[in-house]
Amino acid sequence: MSVSKVAAEKGKEAPSRSCPAACGFMISGRDSHPMCIACMGVKHAQAALADTESCSHCRVMPARVLERRLRVAASSKDDPVLSAVPSSAKGAHPSPLRDTPSWGDIMDSESPEFTPLFDQQLLAEGDEVEGDEEEDEEMLARLLREEPDDEEDDAILSAAQASRQVSALSGDMASTVGDCDLVEVCKRAAAKLDIPWPVTPGDPGVKRDIYDGKRLPSRLPPAKQLLPALPACIAEMKRSWDKPFSHRVPVKGYSSLDVSEMEGLGLSNPPTVEQSVAHHLHPNRRTTLSSASPSLPGKMERFTASMYQKIYKSSALAVRALNVTSLLTAYQAELLEELGTQLDAGNPNPTVWEEICNITDLNLRTSRGAVQSCGRTMALSVADERSLWLNLSSIGDREKLDFLDAPVDSSGLFGPAVATMRQRCDLQKKEGEAFDI
Repeated sequence: MSVSKVAAEKGKEAPSRSCPAACGFMISGRDSHPMCIACMGVKHAQAALADTESCSHCRVMPARVLERRLRVAASSKDDPVLSAVPSSAKGAHPSPLRDTPSWGDIMDSESPEFTPLFDQQLLAEGDEVEGDEEEDEEMLARLLREEPDDEEDDAILSAAQASRQVSALSGDMASTVGDCDLVEVCKRAAAKLDIPWPVTPGDPGVKRDIYDGKRLPSRLPPAKQLLPALPACIAEMKRSWDKPFSHRVPVKGYSSLDVSEMEGLGLSNPPTVEQSVAHHLHPNRRTTLSSASPSLPGKMERFTASMYQKIYKSSALAVRALNVTSLLTAYQAELLEELGTQLDAGNPNPTVWEEICNITDLNLRTSRGAVQSCGRTMALSVADERSLWLNLSSIGDREKLDFLDAPVDSSGLFGPAVATMRQRCDLQKKEGEAFDI
C-alpha cells in the first residue's frame, strides 16, 4: 500500500459510532463489527484470540488488539454503571438477570461467524487492511483510545488471568480465583521463604474522588503491587559489580551451557564486520584490513567496540542459561502431568518424583548463571557509559581505567569514584596555584 493511499484513507476514515445495542459503548470507525465487544461477549473475544480465522472482522486485527478486546469484554461486565445489578447486591441477593444470556452468548450459540450480510458490506467498503504495521498501530490506538497504554501489564497477560476473569463473570466465585495469578503465587512463595512482602503503595488514606460519589464502587485504578527482591538473586547479580571493567570471575557452570551450533545461532560471539564494508567505510586502512580482522581506526572507538563485544557475550551466556532452564522446565511439566496421572491411578512412581526434584535443583543452579550473566552485562554497560563521559576530560588512560573499574553504585554513574575525582581536582588546583606563585 502506497504512502499516498494510506494518507487518503486516513483522511476519509469513518468516525466512531455508538453501539446499536444502546449499551453506551462506542465502536471505532476502523472496527467493522456490528456491535461493540462488550455486547458481543467474552466468548467471542476468546475465540478470536485463539483462532483469528473464526471471525472475518477480527482476522485483520493484530494480536495486541485482540488481547485488549478480551480485557475490555471481561472488565465491562464489572462496570456498575453498565451492569443491570449493583455490585454490592450481587453477593447478597442473586438476581435472575444473571441467567439471562448476553448478546455474545446468543451470537455464539447461533453461529461462531457473522451472517454473509456483514461480509458483503466489508467487501463493498473495500477494506484492504493486510497486516500493515502502520495500520495496526492506528487500529490499536483507535480501538483503545479510552484505555491507558499499560505496557507492563501486557507483558504478563497469561491465559490463567483471562480464565480467571471469565470464571468471575460466570458467577463461579467459589473457584480458585487468584490461585494462578503471578502476584498471589509470589506472595505465597515469599511467605514460605521468609521474605518480607512489600506493602502496596497508596493503600492507606487514599482520598476518594468527589466524582466517584458515595455508594458505587470507586473507579480509581488499583495501586500497582510490587514484588519482593530475592536477596540471593541480588547478591549474584552484584557479583561482578565490585570491578565492572576488570572482573574475571567466570559464571559458575558456564562451560556446561554450550549448545549445538551456537556460533551460527548467535549465542557465542557477536558477528564481525564484513571486509567489503570495512574497506568501503574506511578505505585508508585497506592495507591493514587485508592482513588482519577489521578494526575501527580510533582508540576510543576500538575500546567502545570491545565493550559492546563483552556485553554481547555476557548476554549470550544468559540466553544459553535460560535455554537450559526452559528445556528443563518443559520436561518438568511433562513429568508433573505424568505424576498426576499416576496419582489418580493410585500407583505413583518414586523415580518420576526423584527426577522432578533433580530438575528443580538444576533449574536453580542454571538460573544463578543467568542472573550472574545479566549482572555482568549491567556492570559492563555502566563501565561503557563511564568511558563516554571520561572521554570529555584530559585525564590519562591509567586514571581512566581506575574510574572505569570503580564499584557500581545504583545511586550514581561513578558512585564512590566521585570523591576520588574531587580530590584529584583539588590537587590539580593546588598545583596550579603553586606554579602561579
